[in-house]
Amino acid sequence: MEKSNNKIFEQDSSGLFSSELYYYRASIAYSGKEFYGFQVQENQRSVQQEIENVLLQINKKKKNQTDINSFVEKELFRIRYAGRTDRGVHAIENVISFALKKNFEPDKLEKIFNHILCPSIRLYNCKRADKSFNPRYAAIERVYLYLIYSGEKLKPFLKDLSFFYKDKIDIFKLNEALSIFQGEHDFSLFTTSLEKRNPIRKIYFAKAYNNDDFNHILISGKSFLHKQVRFIIGCCFSYLKGKISLNDIEAYLKPAARNKFKLEFSRNIEVFPPEGLYLYKVIFPDDKNEDIYSFSFQKSLF
Repeated sequence: MEKSNNKIFEQDSSGLFSSELYYYRASIAYSGKEFYGFQVQENQRSVQQEIENVLLQINKKKKNQTDINSFVEKELFRIRYAGRTDRGVHAIENVISFALKKNFEPDKLEKIFNHILCPSIRLYNCKRADKSFNPRYAAIERVYLYLIYSGEKLKPFLKDLSFFYKDKIDIFKLNEALSIFQGEHDFSLFTTSLEKRNPIRKIYFAKAYNNDDFNHILISGKSFLHKQVRFIIGCCFSYLKGKISLNDIEAYLKPAARNKFKLEFSRNIEVFPPEGLYLYKVIFPDDKNEDIYSFSFQKSLF
């Protein structure tokens, strides 16, 4: 294989350079309410499928064509991504990478994608990338935002984009609960039975803020279990409602808690709904100097 900048030449069986690929990375934002999650699912609309449909158009290849080798076919038909959000969950920034047969300037590529993509998905901050760049493994931190509206009446345009909570939120108490989750813990209780990965996870940051009728929670870590963030928030609000104590939360995070507290946890803790959750930022090593926990409601959502 011969490499020049972000351009890769793949050798065929004869040793001749048969395929020329150019690699890119980009951020994407999307409203999750129209999709059955990020990842491709059979007979369901997904964010990944929408983006890959555009990729196919740009690369002008049909999936049933067999005149290209399997490596090139996979590279042209698939994106790599930093996060797989669930059904109804949004993203202010997810990060993808992909390959093209033609060399485009990144700003022109943004315009092409956004012209073809549905309005619920936008691609931005497109850059050239090395072939080896995979956002899933290159990311060192993922920051999630949970947006809660606690005004007297839910404004109709906020439906499906925030969680409506009718009671007043005690931010001090909420942050008391959130602080317990910071650090490395066993999150066996804070996920679903579908999750088979190691439940030991480290939370780097967890804090709640108030902005008039809006409350937002930022939670960050390198990676998360299925529905982990929504379970964490549900647990904190059970504390606000007086259903559990801070000591209970600490106990739920200890090893073997799943066996000891499973029934109690399921009785007292509700997983918060997806509409308030956003993948807010994906952090890579060269981003670490940014103020990654700052949040501007106007700049981020409008």
